[in-house]
Amino acid sequence: MPKRRVAKSGLIGNPSQDGFGAEGVFSPIHILKHLGTESLRFYLDTSAYLCVLLNEEGADQLISEIGGAEILSSVLLVLEANRNLIRLARMGEITAPDLMHCLQRIEQDRDMLQLRGALFVSLGGFECEDKTMNAFLKFMTGLLRTPAPWKPWLAALIGANAIAPLFFWDHVESRVVLATILASSILMTLLTARFGFTRILGLGHILWIPMLIFLLSRLDSIPANDGFGIWIRVLLVINAVSIVIDAVDVYRYLGGDREETVEGL
Repeated sequence: MPKRRVAKSGLIGNPSQDGFGAEGVFSPIHILKHLGTESLRFYLDTSAYLCVLLNEEGADQLISEIGGAEILSSVLLVLEANRNLIRLARMGEITAPDLMHCLQRIEQDRDMLQLRGALFVSLGGFECEDKTMNAFLKFMTGLLRTPAPWKPWLAALIGANAIAPLFFWDHVESRVVLATILASSILMTLLTARFGFTRILGLGHILWIPMLIFLLSRLDSIPANDGFGIWIRVLLVINAVSIVIDAVDVYRYLGGDREETVEGL
């Protein structure tokens, strides 16, 4: 399957011009905002945004038509764009480096869409605050901005708990693991809304304890010499270590270390 061509530079101008983020990374919303005079309003949906983001056919015309307008969108734009990019990466239509490149550009556009602090959905001139969605975006942004030394560990957790289960979907254990990680994400979003991106988020993995007990109870019936059995055993080790780290984080939070662990959220 041919891979999509992701633009490595802007569709107009050069990295030194307005409309580009740090280190010359092109961002569609930066370009559209740069063109805007707020005399008109256009609603930018996910398909149109991805068209510009991926430099697809019609991107130049889209920018030309929207230029001179105020760009509005739903807070779901970031979530839907991320979901679709991950899907394209899994299908092999974009490469892993291109995926990371696009996610970085989306992060810059998130600021342009005023998704920091209280979130607003701009529809028909009305603004609706959505603190829960804001907390979710803050949580996801915190993960993306995790300090470099912790990124490999974070990637291992996500890979073992959110991606690997998809390859063993016919096993009930895989469905339990994926359901648990989704429930934990919801819990951590609620914790972010209440306490910020702090060490108390370690409490969000408390749901992993019953999951590990369940997996351990079935371990004797799972062969250790195939892909599924190897994954289960690796998952048990990784998640057990994570729970220990989380316990230390929660202890430090209760002891007074309540600063956000990632700056600038």
